[in-house]
Amino acid sequence: TSTGAPVLGGISSPGNSPYALTVGALDTLGTVDRSDDKVAAYSSRGPTAFDLAVKPDVVAPGTRIVSLEASNSYLSTHYPNWHIAGSGKNAYFRLTGTSMAAPIVSGGVALLLDAYGSMTPGQVKIALQMGATFVPDGGLVGAGAGSVSFPASMKLAQNGLVPGALQTVGGLLGTSGGATYRDAGTLIDRLYGGTGLRLLGIVDSGILWQQADNAEWGVLNLLGLLNPLANVPAHRLIWGQVADWTSSNHLVWGDSVQDPSGQHLVWGDSEHTDANHLVWGDAAVADNGPR
Repeated sequence: TSTGAPVLGGISSPGNSPYALTVGALDTLGTVDRSDDKVAAYSSRGPTAFDLAVKPDVVAPGTRIVSLEASNSYLSTHYPNWHIAGSGKNAYFRLTGTSMAAPIVSGGVALLLDAYGSMTPGQVKIALQMGATFVPDGGLVGAGAGSVSFPASMKLAQNGLVPGALQTVGGLLGTSGGATYRDAGTLIDRLYGGTGLRLLGIVDSGILWQQADNAEWGVLNLLGLLNPLANVPAHRLIWGQVADWTSSNHLVWGDSVQDPSGQHLVWGDSEHTDANHLVWGDAAVADNGPR
């Protein structure tokens, strides 16, 4: 928020659509090493407004990204200090935001489809998510399946998840989380309830790939029977570092959750939802009693 308080539940239309490929932003801290990447403070985190679905689907670098500058555009004329190099049609700008992360993924998907044009939307999403590097600090609601890795996604697409796909998890590529899901609002409760996680062997992986566009909702599919994400406690898997800021194992409305600096988490889109300022730990009680 503008006060610096962490925000949950800030993803609304159109990113809240379960059929959209929603992209969050990473801050790479200017290094090529993925281990220090963080979900950017400005990147909206899930769950989605109203439906409480797990979003985003993946994240990509979005902080201080250099790209083409449109000559004489509003940004070019009003923010000349963001100009990096060149002039005219060869000018370059440095910008930050999820609007910089999303085109990175769009371009990667275009290349993926150029190589494997028969892929369905569901297969594209599986390839992106399973090839991504899980971001522990962000969890599912902060970083989705993780930071995109198109070399890994290309390998997954090439093999159709079998037989070489299992090697991408802790194997040849070594960084892929091997996780994929599609959710319309049931995944969080199912993970807490122990019914929302499925480990995929070779046969199950092939079936999921073939039936990608009709995969079961609310299930976190993990590639490999020994996938390490299966051992992460549900609250840490879902909420990432936020889970360390509370003594509760199941974050629910009304929990008092604050970051190490003492700021309470804000629930809602752009600090407000339906014109009301909603805060985790709000003492307001509804007319019927429960919070």
